[in-house]
Amino acid sequence: MRAIEVKLPKPCKSCGWERFQNRTECIECIRKKEKEKAKVKKEKEKQKEVIRKVRKTEKKRFSRSNLIKEADRVCSLYIRKRDKGNYCITCGANWDESFQAWHFMSRRHLNTRWTEKNIHAQCPKCNLWGSGEQYTHGKWIDGMYWEWTADIITRLANEVAEVTDEEIISYIRKYYELLWEECKPKKYFLNI
Repeated sequence: MRAIEVKLPKPCKSCGWERFQNRTECIECIRKKEKEKAKVKKEKEKQKEVIRKVRKTEKKRFSRSNLIKEADRVCSLYIRKRDKGNYCITCGANWDESFQAWHFMSRRHLNTRWTEKNIHAQCPKCNLWGSGEQYTHGKWIDGMYWEWTADIITRLANEVAEVTDEEIISYIRKYYELLWEECKPKKYFLNI
């Protein structure tokens, strides 16, 4: 008679117990590894979610366009408060609550966009329908401050210079300080 060969199961690579079917490890070791993988996967998902939330709030709060909008808003409030009670600089109309902050050099020039000498209150008729009457405004600026001020502002506006986010934030802070009671600042710009 022939001897029956009995194959003993091979031991687990991790703990030495009997292997599960054709795998290299026992059931307990397989379960432990799967639990560890699941934990690592959950931690990675949590980290990704935190990163997504941070990026989302940064985009909402501190994007360049939001900084520029906030600087424009606060600057406009300050200019209208500063010039309140004065007449329109181009047509001489008496002060009205509808007066607007008008720029001598266009707002597209970021170098002079928030410069106080570049911005004055003007009636909506002159600002919107009269296209601002830039020549009259320039003459008024020269008379108000000193001669050649309008030329200096024009030269400064046409310089090629990058306005950084930090500079925009400094304008926001400056106008917040000047208008603390007047404007109701948004929370997220206070801690910049």
